[in-house]
Amino acid sequence: MSSRTLDSSGITLSPSSDHLAEDAAERMEARRAVFVAGETIDLCAPLREDVLESGWWQWMNDPEYTRCLVDQGMYPNTPEGQYEYLEQVRRDPSRLVMLLRPKGEVRAVGVTSLSGINRVHRTAHAAILRTNRNRKQRLDVLEVCALLLQHSFERLGLRALVMFTAYPDLKGMQRRMELFGWRFDGIVRRMWCRGYQEVDAAVGTVLLEDYLRIKELRGGHFWPGEARVRELVAAQPRTGSTEELAARIKAWQDEYYASLRYA
Repeated sequence: MSSRTLDSSGITLSPSSDHLAEDAAERMEARRAVFVAGETIDLCAPLREDVLESGWWQWMNDPEYTRCLVDQGMYPNTPEGQYEYLEQVRRDPSRLVMLLRPKGEVRAVGVTSLSGINRVHRTAHAAILRTNRNRKQRLDVLEVCALLLQHSFERLGLRALVMFTAYPDLKGMQRRMELFGWRFDGIVRRMWCRGYQEVDAAVGTVLLEDYLRIKELRGGHFWPGEARVRELVAAQPRTGSTEELAARIKAWQDEYYASLRYA
């Protein structure tokens, strides 16, 4: 769109404020690169501009952001390293990476991904990372979870997703994700090391039939809207399945393995 126009007499006119606002909105939308649109947050294609403009390269240098990422934060990241990562992702058909952008904003605030996409078994590993977590942003993560599952099942044709998350560090998030079909099947002992700390992991899965069942219960809307999700979260039991699993599995294992004869 031209920044200046001519009236009927051929006199050059300055652009109107409406045209300037329209130009700015178009430029911002182009920079957002929306791929999967949500209610309050979108999943967007990662651009080279995001490395610097969104501070993407710095996220992996933030101890709070990498607190539950056992294989990140050990060595400093750089813009060049992030550019290289972006190119690797673009060349790898078994990976899908999307940035999280709240509506009306240009800067990305996190990333979600599928890795190990297997077209034969129709499975993948899912991950969601959000910067600057607070109470409002916990709902952002749930909407991202809903959008990721929607894309995985309805566009990619997958039948199951798997996610490993630190336990008990993320037990609150694990409990809230149960509202979107995630079932936590067990606790893997000492799956990772973070410095001198050993970290357990909760393994969760969500199946296509889980997704379809919940979508039907919600009248065809897997994401029922932010207001309704707030109500659903408030109505949840205060103790999630991972806490029950951890306690029951340990008690059963302690009793069972104590009864075994090893020699």
